[in-house]
Amino acid sequence: MITLAPDRIEFRLQKLWLTLLSGDRRGAEMLARTVESEADATPAHERHTFIAYYSWCLAQLGQFERALEFAQQFRELREEQFGVECRPLAVAEIQAYLGRTDEARENYAQAAQLLEEYIRDNPEAGNPHAALGRAYAGLGRRDEAIREGLRALDMFPANRDAWIRQERVFELIVIYARLGELDAAMGRLEELLSQPTSATTVHVLSHEFLLAPLREHPRFQALVERAL
Repeated sequence: MITLAPDRIEFRLQKLWLTLLSGDRRGAEMLARTVESEADATPAHERHTFIAYYSWCLAQLGQFERALEFAQQFRELREEQFGVECRPLAVAEIQAYLGRTDEARENYAQAAQLLEEYIRDNPEAGNPHAALGRAYAGLGRRDEAIREGLRALDMFPANRDAWIRQERVFELIVIYARLGELDAAMGRLEELLSQPTSATTVHVLSHEFLLAPLREHPRFQALVERAL
């Protein structure tokens, strides 16, 4: 695809993403430098796709300050086919990982408000419920967070599309992990990895900052060792 369309940065981003999922971090770091050097040439209509993908890739590579810079350029709230882009939620999760608790809580609260309003206006949309669950989890609202994560699985599109459902399952894992419900998170993670999925792989688990609370869990460590 890159050879046929060398000007399409989205294909280079996909290659970077797939390289990370395969566990080739050195190759991913090299690709990341190339991708960022070409970022200014990204067509305006592809800019937000670039920002979202690249922020995630930087976080996986441990470049959290740079990831945060890009997360702060997200759109405030936009529902996509495979999920929701929500600036305060993306920012909050990186801030929480970096230990900036007060800033993270403020952004989690903003994200929750935005998502609640969006859901009121779009009651049939399922994807935003999982994002709202993540925001609630960041605020320590346990029962509401789990409720929203589970609700997303029962609504369209997750109840009709297997690949989108896997993305919502991953978000439920993130919710459980942030709440300290580690066994519940592991059960869902093991189930997710027992099938073909692009939501995550065993190769990126040890670097997935959203799953950091699971790192000391014996079953999580066994999954990571499987990739070595």
